[in-house]
Amino acid sequence: MEIHYLCAKLIIIIQAITMNIALALIVFLVAALLIWGIAEAHYKDFHYEEDKPHHPDPTAQKGPHKELNIRDIMRDNSTSGYNAVG
Repeated sequence: MEIHYLCAKLIIIIQAITMNIALALIVFLVAALLIWGIAEAHYKDFHYEEDKPHHPDPTAQKGPHKELNIRDIMRDNSTSGYNAVG
């Protein structure tokens, strides 16, 4: 009789935990949808205009440098491993 009682209690505890996990998932999804809706509403109301340009990019190359496209890079690229060094 005691084993049946313990099994019944264990089943009740597992059901309670499962219900708590399911309830937590539902609450999480509702909160996520609510926050997403608020963010979308704020985004539709958001209008940004830059009044003055930002400082220039300090990483930008100055001088006679040319930006290479993929064909230029592949023309000069060597993929022959150790032989590319020597």
